Amino acid sequence: MRIFFLAACFILSAGLLALDNPFHPAWKESSAITAFTDLGNGSIATGLENKTVLVWNLTNRKFKALTSNTSIISSIAYSNPSGKIAYQSDESKIKILSPDLETNLEIPNSLGSITSLDFSPDGLRLLGGDENGRVRIWDLSGKMRANFQAHSLSITSIQFSPDGKSFLTASEDGTAVLWSLEGTQIKILDTRESPILCAKISKDGLKVATGGDDGKIREITIENGKKNEIGQHTSSVRSITYSKNGKFILSSSEDLTAKIWDTKAGLKAVLSGHSDTVNQAIFINNEKQVLTGSDDGTQKIFDTNGKELANIVLTDKGKIVFDPSGGFDYDSEFLESYFYFNTENTDVHSGLDSFYSLFFSPGLIQKIFHGRLETRPSVSDLINTSPPPKVDIRLEPSPDRETVSISVKACDEGGGVGDLYLYHNDSLVSLETSRAIRLIPGDNCIHKTFSPDLSSGENYFRVSSASKAGIVGYSKMVSFHKTLSESKLPKLHLVLLAVDDYKGKSMDLRYAVKDALALSNAEAFKKKNIFSSTKIYTAYDAKANKKGILSIFEEVAKESAPEDLLLVFIAGHGANKDGKFYFLTSNFDPENPNYSENGFSQEDFVSSIAKVNATRKLLIFDTCDSGGEWTTQFKELGNLAKSAGLCVIASTLEKEDAYESSALEHGVFTTALLEGLGGRANTNGKITASGLISYINLRVPEIAKSVIKKEQFPYSSQRGRDFVIAE
Repeated sequence: MRIFFLAACFILSAGLLALDNPFHPAWKESSAITAFTDLGNGSIATGLENKTVLVWNLTNRKFKALTSNTSIISSIAYSNPSGKIAYQSDESKIKILSPDLETNLEIPNSLGSITSLDFSPDGLRLLGGDENGRVRIWDLSGKMRANFQAHSLSITSIQFSPDGKSFLTASEDGTAVLWSLEGTQIKILDTRESPILCAKISKDGLKVATGGDDGKIREITIENGKKNEIGQHTSSVRSITYSKNGKFILSSSEDLTAKIWDTKAGLKAVLSGHSDTVNQAIFINNEKQVLTGSDDGTQKIFDTNGKELANIVLTDKGKIVFDPSGGFDYDSEFLESYFYFNTENTDVHSGLDSFYSLFFSPGLIQKIFHGRLETRPSVSDLINTSPPPKVDIRLEPSPDRETVSISVKACDEGGGVGDLYLYHNDSLVSLETSRAIRLIPGDNCIHKTFSPDLSSGENYFRVSSASKAGIVGYSKMVSFHKTLSESKLPKLHLVLLAVDDYKGKSMDLRYAVKDALALSNAEAFKKKNIFSSTKIYTAYDAKANKKGILSIFEEVAKESAPEDLLLVFIAGHGANKDGKFYFLTSNFDPENPNYSENGFSQEDFVSSIAKVNATRKLLIFDTCDSGGEWTTQFKELGNLAKSAGLCVIASTLEKEDAYESSALEHGVFTTALLEGLGGRANTNGKITASGLISYINLRVPEIAKSVIKKEQFPYSSQRGRDFVIAE
């Protein structure tokens, strides 16, 4: 197993990076890719050395980890007619899964560990070869139909012929043999002095390609046994497959490459980039691309000319995807601490926060799969041309230790100095624009002193600033403990913004205001053992214009203290325009759209929330997508969560509507929200922000499917620290 661990986390510091030290993504750990298969429709089932099978997708974020295995996954078979998957899950049984990935059948197998599996073309039989050279055939009831000795050493590859009337084996004994289903040897097709490690029958059933420990690729005509030497790797060949038309052979090797061969003209392309043995390679995407898997713990996508398009790291929490420039995407927020950026020859590395706004690319693998490649400067280029500022902070307590001042020095390292963001317990509490601070001549730095309010207990502070290109530099974290002077419960500030009645009738909604009213009456917010008081701020329909929303946040800023909780619920229409996400206020006119005046943007939310002292913040968007690219909304909401240090949950994940239902008398999303607050999100006697978000993420798809008969998946991003909402 290839494992890499991050020992410490350093803040980006310019000047330590050189052009010959390219900055690139890295990850904490990964497990070797041992086998994988294409399930169709972009789905891939991958076996890992850590005994996990991951089913993931090239066109979306869905994944499932199958972890109840005790054996390394050496082979995965897929039946196209039935949609079933088979693999050896431990030394004594083979597991067959139904298309919904639930266990359909377990076949006892105590005669020897299975090294290769294949379904018959009709999906009714399963063929297996084992480490002792024996072959077994089962029907899908689990009954064994054949069991015989085929080779003197381990079988390395096994495959049904396209017509299902015979099958091919390859073995460490140096032979590749064609057999009848009864176990009669039809023909020895290839012999070598060293092991044959892989073999494949062409789609027309006329030829066989073999690859061996000697590195040679050979093609044999089944009818007359004629052999054609195709080419050679510099080390053993681990996998081999044909293109559909039989004109090309794809091989992978211990020499760290995969290669595409023209069966008549020889080598067509070399696919390089892995740092360890490439165990398998297959054609994907109608043979426009190649997917590889390696002992280095990654899978890669190449075009058929050998250009690397994507690097994929698989975990039990989903996949992380990188493109060659450093653009990235991931299936689950749990993976954000899993990878970072570093250089090979220095100790400098940084978490994704420094690059998030520039290089986070939602839907990246879909774009690559569909040939929509993004063009951007690489991480290394930007680090060298526009490094982040160096940010230092110093905390000074007052003599009575009731207050602190935080002195900030942000120095231009060549990329400029942007706005200063002050975070208190990971929540944004102050934003100072760089235009308002004078750059001191000589030291090329800006200086600013903040005087934040303190909460009882530990108070953590840090400051960030970005270069002109948008790469963020962070200060170290400083802390101050304020002695608890008296027991005081926090206040809840509940902000409810909802619009049903838009200009004209084409955009009108039915339940936005009703959803907000239901939330204002939630019993969870009335319990005195959590909050000393609850103050509700509302702007519905005509009052929910941009001016009205700004005035509400100004009022909250005056009333809030660091220990308080801010919960903002927004219901209405959302839209994407020019790469930005907007909540459409009541003044928005679809016939004469003006987003800057009648939309509330991500920047508006960040600047408004930055004025609120509360360090526990949750934003809830129940907005219908009014068009535009879903990836823009996805990224902007993530940026909002990161910039403002808060938790965000939105009603839709991808290109979906936020559905309303007369049967529910609420939107699907708000129904799940109200259920969670009503107690269903209660864990260990408390409803926390993370617990509520987890409940909504699971519950919304269930309600949408059962009531609306459609799909809806929420999006969430959790920043700052978890906190209790109700008991």
